[in-house]
Amino acid sequence: MGTKGKEKYMATVTVEGEQFKTYPQTYNTQLDAEEALAQIIVKKLGILSGSDGSAVQETQDTGLYADRVVQLIGERHNGVWSTQIEKQYQDKYEEKLPSLWFQEVEAINRIRVDCPIPGSGRYIVFPGSQARAEGTPDPTPVSLSQVQPPVLPFPEDDLWDVFITYVRSTTHLSLRLIGEEFSEKFEDLSSNMDLHYYDKEAIPRVGQPEVGKIYAAQVSSDWHRVKVVEVRGIDCTCWFLDHGDEDSVPVEDLREIAPKFLDLPPQAITVKLAGLEDYEYSETIIQHLNSFLLGKSLVAKVENRKSLGDHNPKSGKSGTGPRMVLFDTSSEDVDVNLNQKLIELLVSQDSQSKLPLAGAEEITVFVSYIAKNGDIFVQKESSTFTMIEKMIVEQGPEAMKSAPATNFQSGHLYLAKYSEDGSLYRAEVLDQTKAEEGKVEVFFVDYGNSSAVSKAEIWELSTISEIMSELPRQALKCRLTGVPPSGHYWSDQATKALRDQVPENQPVILKVTGGPTDCPNVEIHLPNSNDGSINFDLSTEFDIFPLSPTEKIGEQNNNMNGNSSPTPPSSLAQLSIDPSSPPANGSAPTSPSSPLLSQDLASLKTLLAPVIPPEGQYFDINVTFAVSPSSFVVQPYNEGHKLELLMTELNSFYTVEEHLQEVSCSDLNEGEYFAARHTDGFWYRVRVTKVIDSDHAAVRYVDYGDLTMVSVTDLQPLWGQFRNLPYQAINAKLANVLPVQGDWKPEDTIWFNNRVSDKQFVSLIKVVDGGSEPVIELVLIDTSHPNEDKFIDQELVQDERAVPAQSQ
Repeated sequence: MGTKGKEKYMATVTVEGEQFKTYPQTYNTQLDAEEALAQIIVKKLGILSGSDGSAVQETQDTGLYADRVVQLIGERHNGVWSTQIEKQYQDKYEEKLPSLWFQEVEAINRIRVDCPIPGSGRYIVFPGSQARAEGTPDPTPVSLSQVQPPVLPFPEDDLWDVFITYVRSTTHLSLRLIGEEFSEKFEDLSSNMDLHYYDKEAIPRVGQPEVGKIYAAQVSSDWHRVKVVEVRGIDCTCWFLDHGDEDSVPVEDLREIAPKFLDLPPQAITVKLAGLEDYEYSETIIQHLNSFLLGKSLVAKVENRKSLGDHNPKSGKSGTGPRMVLFDTSSEDVDVNLNQKLIELLVSQDSQSKLPLAGAEEITVFVSYIAKNGDIFVQKESSTFTMIEKMIVEQGPEAMKSAPATNFQSGHLYLAKYSEDGSLYRAEVLDQTKAEEGKVEVFFVDYGNSSAVSKAEIWELSTISEIMSELPRQALKCRLTGVPPSGHYWSDQATKALRDQVPENQPVILKVTGGPTDCPNVEIHLPNSNDGSINFDLSTEFDIFPLSPTEKIGEQNNNMNGNSSPTPPSSLAQLSIDPSSPPANGSAPTSPSSPLLSQDLASLKTLLAPVIPPEGQYFDINVTFAVSPSSFVVQPYNEGHKLELLMTELNSFYTVEEHLQEVSCSDLNEGEYFAARHTDGFWYRVRVTKVIDSDHAAVRYVDYGDLTMVSVTDLQPLWGQFRNLPYQAINAKLANVLPVQGDWKPEDTIWFNNRVSDKQFVSLIKVVDGGSEPVIELVLIDTSHPNEDKFIDQELVQDERAVPAQSQ
């Protein structure tokens, strides 16, 4: 809460057992304070000593001398000098008042004290509102009728100079008005309270705090005006009138507040940040608020100044309080709109503005729109989307009273009325060719659909808030992986089939599988469903996906030749079009079986190597098979779901007879990738390692690591759509161990294979040997046991199957 005031000096000394102080007067230097104290001692000893030199007794009972002082003041409402009261008191009662008597009596609301000349050490004492006769009982706290401070008047204009004192949320910031009219008064209050309560222990404590009453509270070394909100034993919760926050204060740190400290209105004003209301309790935004705002002097533009009224509400808490845009004017070059800066930070950091990267975690979305070409637009659940809708609903009717927008700009967002439901939405103007008809084509950026809208029903988005145009677009475009099937394109029937499975209000789980960031390929499935992906369900319904135009031409040509079915090219050399590329009409990839397709196999992209963490990093892996500790194959564990989806799509494609091509030995080259049919009947991605003869080739299953010989008739071109996922099989060797006698014994390799094959491990990468086929040396850690992690290399050494590598 800060230390207030400048450094000042006070002095104190004890003479013959009596203490003398300059308090509450302060001085600029130590020497000035000591000189003033010497004068006080001389004066006091002269006044308080009898003619016979004997000392006058001091009254100790605060209630007693308070009653006597009140009687001495009487009805003199214009006040009496404190020195005069001291002399009259001694003359009448033959006792002296304590040195801080006026402070203690004022603290219990019996008198009011004023220092007309600051720094003079002279005080005027006025009668208080609770005067009573000597001998009557003390008033109880409940019976005290405390005078409440006045309410704080708001500045008349809508630009305020403010100091941020407390941050709770975007709808609950506390601040003080600063400037000549406000700052000096508050600093005087703070300094005077610190001086008044300097000798805290000399001031009577509060016995039982009263809820709703204002007290002086000490926090650290500073004194504050507080209102008790709740009392809990030896602690109480207090509202800080000049800071705007609540905090716990020990009862022992409370003192009765002097009435003069209630003359200044409570300084804290609770406000909201315009445009950020729906980020009320976002942890990220609160961190930024504390960083950018707390303890800063700023300029505030009050957006709702006309509806505020003239004064701050007495409670000082949030209600229909000021709604502000804050500006940092500390730079000579430009004033920084902090509300906008906070929103920009949210946009740049918040994943609400985009879909995850491929392989990242799954998210929940709603399918808001399905385009005719198969593009789908999804919305993520987010506070940003809620805020956009809320602001349009609340302020849209008022925005429509303004003049329609003119001079439409590309990329600029507007407020447009959708004719289908009559509601307002954020929109971007796409096409103005219909302008002569009074309409323009717009794209509704939060939903994904387009529509022709009357120019008279489009307004500037700034009529609601300038911040609205800064918020990220909520409709996120993507495409379903493997849908439609190759050689087919999207149709209205496909849209209906997808919408039947996924109504607008049906949440779905989305996983990004690849593709460009502005329109990634995704897989979706229903929550808590074991029926597989919606992609797979749709991809098998060929009747809802018409053949692409090239397929139809191929069929027509074949029919003209008298063939009832298309005849594939006789060799791969006839193919020249990448089947993974979409046709000119924007539909899905065409089938490679078309006679018009002639793609050189060499032009297809190669498979990339998998991403391997650097040495010293952990790597979750799955062991596919093992020859020995010096030779085994692993897969990245976190890519397993992508491989599973790829295998589904691969087998769905190559099990369709029309998709198959005739492959000959002349089409094969070492290092090229194909799809191969295994003896188990499934198709896999392979790389040719050697052409054995005209009928056979040796291949490596690039996702599993096996080496085998296959018939050329079981090979098919691996088309582009199946080359996006890097190959998954990585050659590996176990770190830290060597065989006992130069080579692994058969029983050792059998043990190792049984121990690790088809199991998952956490591994620690020790060495990465790069190249076209990288080999990694790693430590295998079995974390499947509940009580301990087991290291495979240590098990080999313990069983005397291996020796530590450094021992040889």
